[in-house]
Amino acid sequence: MSTDVRLVTAMDRAGHDAESPRVVEALRGLGLRAELAAWDDARVDWAAARAHVIRSTWNYSEQPAAFLAWTARVAAVSALWNPAPVVRGNLHKGYLVGLAARGLPTLETEVVARAAPRRLADVAGARGWRDVVVKPAVGAGGRGALRTQANAGPGEAHLAALLAAGDALVQPYVDAIEREGERSLVYFGGALRHATRKLPRTGEFRVQEHLGGATRPWTATDAERALADAALATVDAPLLYARVDLVPVDGAPHVSELELIEPSLYLEHLPGGYAAFARAIAERLETGLPETGTVSNR
Repeated sequence: MSTDVRLVTAMDRAGHDAESPRVVEALRGLGLRAELAAWDDARVDWAAARAHVIRSTWNYSEQPAAFLAWTARVAAVSALWNPAPVVRGNLHKGYLVGLAARGLPTLETEVVARAAPRRLADVAGARGWRDVVVKPAVGAGGRGALRTQANAGPGEAHLAALLAAGDALVQPYVDAIEREGERSLVYFGGALRHATRKLPRTGEFRVQEHLGGATRPWTATDAERALADAALATVDAPLLYARVDLVPVDGAPHVSELELIEPSLYLEHLPGGYAAFARAIAERLETGLPETGTVSNR
């Protein structure tokens, strides 16, 4: 086996991932044989590396079945982090409903199944929502998310278009994001390493940097840390990395996403962050923890 660890990206995302090349350099500095590979590159021999770390596979939501099949193939011949069962359980954002059912403060979410389509006015009306966000249940990077009035024609059309391809989510719009932003708490090996605050640009509700959002270091509050810890406690698996996104609702943090597949880790906002993540990977290689487990919040 010629490689110790590969950080996995996607062919059409080359050049857009600033974190992974720096982590590869840090891994090599630790004496490990490390490289990048694209999950959708048919030429890659996945058995030729001891471990694979999913990173910027940001097109997985466009072909989720193929991506899940890839995780199974890799897990059969190499260690995969995070493990394939975690990826499978985290792929569909309906897990938010499961978190809420466990009593965790979670952004209200209504899943509209492709197999049982409903009108936006009916979904939102039953909840008393007027200003809503409609987005795909399997999605990444804010793609396909629309803020709309529940009784507006564009919202109905957008929901119908999403349902033509898969399940969709409807959530109330949280206007506090415009003022207070979204918090992201980043974990390596189950331990909180740092946090960031993300604010959308003026006129936008999505906080992603490629949409004009700004990311800054943040010190997590006790309430934010307690909620993020509780959310991760629902995962029955050894996680190499995790990111818990929180939004303020009525002054209290609520889980907006539990990112366990390919989250940006904002390593540039953690002093020595690239080296720290490389060490976490190296430690996982040394410990050889079992690569099994499930997400139990569905």
